[in-house]
Amino acid sequence: MPHLLSFQLAGLMEVDDSLYTEDAAVDSRCTGARPRRVERVRHSSDRLLLKLCTNGLARRSQNKTPSSPIPPSADLPSAPTSCHSTSNLPASPPTILSKFVSATAVLPLEVLNSIVTHDLKHDIPTLKSFSLSCRYFCGKTRPLIFSRLKLYMHPSYRKTRGIELCELLTTSRHLLPYIKHAMLFNLFPEDSCQSSQKEDREALRMLMNLPALTKISIHSYNNKPWGSVPRDVQLAIKTSLRGKHVSSVEVIAMSDFPVYLLEGCRSLKELSLAASPSCYPVTDKDGVAKKTMTFPLPQHNRTPIHLEKLNLTMSTDKLAELTDWILSDNCALDVSRVKGLQIRHRAGYSFYKHQVAVSKLLRECSATLEELEVDVYTPGHAVDITSRCPDQLESEEARTVEDVYKLLDIGRLPCLRRLSLSLGLPDVYDKRRHVSLLAQMFRNCGKITSSRLEEIGIFIWITNPCREQAEEDLRKRLVQSGSWEMLDFLLSTMDQNGGSVEGECVASPSLASKGRLKSLKIQLTKIKNRDEAAHLMNICLPRLTRRGLVHVQDRLQWID
Repeated sequence: MPHLLSFQLAGLMEVDDSLYTEDAAVDSRCTGARPRRVERVRHSSDRLLLKLCTNGLARRSQNKTPSSPIPPSADLPSAPTSCHSTSNLPASPPTILSKFVSATAVLPLEVLNSIVTHDLKHDIPTLKSFSLSCRYFCGKTRPLIFSRLKLYMHPSYRKTRGIELCELLTTSRHLLPYIKHAMLFNLFPEDSCQSSQKEDREALRMLMNLPALTKISIHSYNNKPWGSVPRDVQLAIKTSLRGKHVSSVEVIAMSDFPVYLLEGCRSLKELSLAASPSCYPVTDKDGVAKKTMTFPLPQHNRTPIHLEKLNLTMSTDKLAELTDWILSDNCALDVSRVKGLQIRHRAGYSFYKHQVAVSKLLRECSATLEELEVDVYTPGHAVDITSRCPDQLESEEARTVEDVYKLLDIGRLPCLRRLSLSLGLPDVYDKRRHVSLLAQMFRNCGKITSSRLEEIGIFIWITNPCREQAEEDLRKRLVQSGSWEMLDFLLSTMDQNGGSVEGECVASPSLASKGRLKSLKIQLTKIKNRDEAAHLMNICLPRLTRRGLVHVQDRLQWID
């Protein structure tokens, strides 16, 4: 049901000379003075408000279309807040009165709060326009406008300098508690627009004096090393990481970032590394830096830092090194309570090491993991799945490609609700049966415990496009390998209790549950026509298609 909303359009569409708010009316009744007259800065703000309200209600009254299953570099979406929440809001909605008494508009606070805090959260120009319309919007938009701050560690052309920020916040210190997210740019001396290449001292001082900071994003480029960052900039970053409210750290495109410094960030909950980390101090200087970050903490019997969200984008060798460090006794970071995990590979890719590192992390956080996004690419398009892993060491026990895929057991993740996988295929016909490797990952779903998996997204990177051919020949080639049939069968029956799991007996038959899977989203490259892709999936996954679960997504625009 759409939210009840009654209003008169005449008052919103007319050009008002002034705007009286409820607070001003209350002041006039108490003091006897005339209501405070607020000059309308933008006549179009009322029209924009009306349009946003009606569009927001229309969207909520319809079924929401599922988003793309595997965004290329986007973080996983957060849970939406109910539009009927009235927490932390005034008791009555703000009344907008024009000079015509009969032309009034009363909008529910739930609608206004939802539009401002969710739909317009990142639209700073619109938030600024709304902040000038009335006191209610001013109070709602100010924390959003000043929540994110960009700091340039070295002066740059056409960028805000540190001295300007200091002057602003010195005269308006009430804005400091609103700054929650600091984004750091221009970390290196060559980024400076001045010949002296000196750091922006005021920007460094600003970074170290943000009391309510909760998130820090460190932006580098071209995978430049941490050692090239000037000492004073490093000191400012380390000081900010020790803030008692910092719960999220993001590092982008930087090599040799010292992740051991994060042990001094005791309130850390979310960690995103799109970089090549350094897990152990290499030089004496690095050792002193680690002791400086963690000197208040006892070296023995340290309390762990429980992470809730972990995003990793790096090469396979760095992923294996970071995994071993996190799971060792020398690391204070604990992943046993992680709810969201994203693992992407960048640069060098080794199939065997990647799968083993991912399986170790999944085993550690299996009890709490709810969202998983991972790359599961094969060693190559021409590899036989029954052959030995090409990049496995000779000294290790021989394992086939199929055996290595079995290390990733989705059925042993009882709390998992959303899953996104990326796979590469030479073509959709899959003569080498690589799609069956995906099916092996779901072999135990619903057998150990009832499956909670509601949404699956599969991104398939196809190298060669499908050629036009007769319907009968197309259907014959698609079902010839049998790999799609295997995936279709396991996904359509994973909600049924199988009774045993590879030698483990399940005594109670009460674990059987109704089907929870609501959506299977599929993206295919090299297939530009969405109807053509849907027709292919109708042939490959007939059971899931009949249940209305298969949703073919639009092809990503950045892929040729």
